[in-house]
Amino acid sequence: MRVHWETVSTIGSLAPSGREGHSADVVNGSVFTFGGLENGSRVSKLLRFNLADHRWSTQSDLAAAAATPAENPELTTVDLDVLDATSTADHQPAPRCYHDSWVVGHRLLCFGGEGSTSSPAAPRDGFKQSDVFDDPATQRRTRRVCFDDVSVYDSWTHKWEIVKSGLAPLPRKGHSCTMVGDGVDGHVVVFGGEPSGKGVPMNDTHCVTVGSLLEGVAMWEKQRPLGDTPSPRHGHTAVALVDPPHQHGRGRHDQHEERTTEPDQSYLVVFGGTGGGGLLFNDVYTFGLVTKEWESMSCEGHLPAPRYGHTACMVPKRVRGGPKSGARDPLMIVFGGVTRTGSELTFCRDLQILNMTTRTWSETRTTHLYPSPRYGHAMVVLESAAAEFEAELVEEGKKKKTNPYTSSGHVHVAKLLVFGGLNQRYCSNEIWSAEIQMMRDGRETWGDGFDDEGGEGMALAASSPSKKRGRSSVSGEEFELVNRELMKERKLKILAEERLIAVRKQKQNGLAEIERLKAKVIRVEEDMVRTRKEANEKVERVRVSGEEDRKQLDALREELDESRRLLSLMDLSGQMRTKVWQQKAKDAEEKLEKIMSSLTMT
Repeated sequence: MRVHWETVSTIGSLAPSGREGHSADVVNGSVFTFGGLENGSRVSKLLRFNLADHRWSTQSDLAAAAATPAENPELTTVDLDVLDATSTADHQPAPRCYHDSWVVGHRLLCFGGEGSTSSPAAPRDGFKQSDVFDDPATQRRTRRVCFDDVSVYDSWTHKWEIVKSGLAPLPRKGHSCTMVGDGVDGHVVVFGGEPSGKGVPMNDTHCVTVGSLLEGVAMWEKQRPLGDTPSPRHGHTAVALVDPPHQHGRGRHDQHEERTTEPDQSYLVVFGGTGGGGLLFNDVYTFGLVTKEWESMSCEGHLPAPRYGHTACMVPKRVRGGPKSGARDPLMIVFGGVTRTGSELTFCRDLQILNMTTRTWSETRTTHLYPSPRYGHAMVVLESAAAEFEAELVEEGKKKKTNPYTSSGHVHVAKLLVFGGLNQRYCSNEIWSAEIQMMRDGRETWGDGFDDEGGEGMALAASSPSKKRGRSSVSGEEFELVNRELMKERKLKILAEERLIAVRKQKQNGLAEIERLKAKVIRVEEDMVRTRKEANEKVERVRVSGEEDRKQLDALREELDESRRLLSLMDLSGQMRTKVWQQKAKDAEEKLEKIMSSLTMT
């Protein structure tokens, strides 16, 4: 297996911001993405990427276009009546991230996810870009609210509606919500996730029929499964598989001869996730929708590193005479996520493939440009990419143009689109396409291993591929030489982009440092002004206090002088009284002596 990565260019002025924790699904030949964490804030935006003209459109643009019948010829008279009736009643879901979604016909349904704060008066949303590397106890400055609602978006009327259901699973985020089966007869299976606040991850399983959801009479059923239930986890992936279990573990050459007549069953395939506290998983479990039993799948080959926050999709078996996409066996494709390197958590960008028949893991080799490591992105598989390409060739009268999906140089397995995600520097808004190819057994060149002529197998076609298709094959040496040259050019481009990013980063850091210094100078000046003002106020208070003390001192001095004067007057008055009394006493003595002398003479 090999994968060819390339960026998808967009047309038009509308370009979404980078985001993580959003969902993406293919509806009516377009990719619809909803919600996510955009610039640190949870959003409820719904955007459509048209695969035909590579243009982005908002929900309002789509609604305006759908209001004109000429712009949407698929709408019938009944659909137009419904559109008019619902033109003023759009039940837009609340902003959320790390929800999950699935497609039923022309409808897009979503369940769960994490919203903004539980206190509407203080929405402290978006305090940082991502919480991926933080400890769970410090991830939230405020308590987030998770949802348990189901909303449906109609791609014809471009309106949201709330789906009523009973016994819904607990509100959660980071869960998996997978549609197993086709149409209204299918089932929606919810597994795992993490509740609001600081709750521990869950491993419960809930099922509901698609038909009952669309009719508004759905009752969720909590399963009591048998077998080995997976450990509680969130950030895992789950995909649907229709394949009998007895086929697993067969070899590549004898699996067709040993198949039994047992009817196919529907399965849910769970991979990876985290149990919190640094515990990561790389195990694979299957859940049978008929048997209601969990089974741990023992895999061989190059096992991928334990991870969470990755994406996964299922590539079905190729059917002879059908679209030229798919593989001989069902393949589960896993890309990106967060893994552990020693004691540190790091992003990864490897693309791993699990053959569901042989239970063998393999890592695809990349010969061209590849996306940066990321987490919280969205990935979709375009199962009918080759058929749509051939239809365009026939319509445009360009039958001689080489179809890159069906050329004799390789076997087209699947076409993937990856959008958004958080990498090591920023939240991305890029769209990457990945074409997965396989080599025919017994060939040195890449060729189509599913020949429609004569019903011969892959091994028989190795003898003369050029004769059968009338095309010249390219030797392996020439192919590898071209690949090496392309690798050199793309590596140089990557290095140039990295240098440019580094220069921009340095410039941003310099500007941020200048702003920080300016803010620091402003704070210092404000501190100086405040200190000077406080000092002047203190001096004024001391001066006023001194004047009051001086006035009090003068008053005390005056009182003291007055007291001294009073004391002096009191002393003088006492002396004068003493002299008066002394004189009176003297006069009295003299008078007494005279009286005594007169008495003596007589």
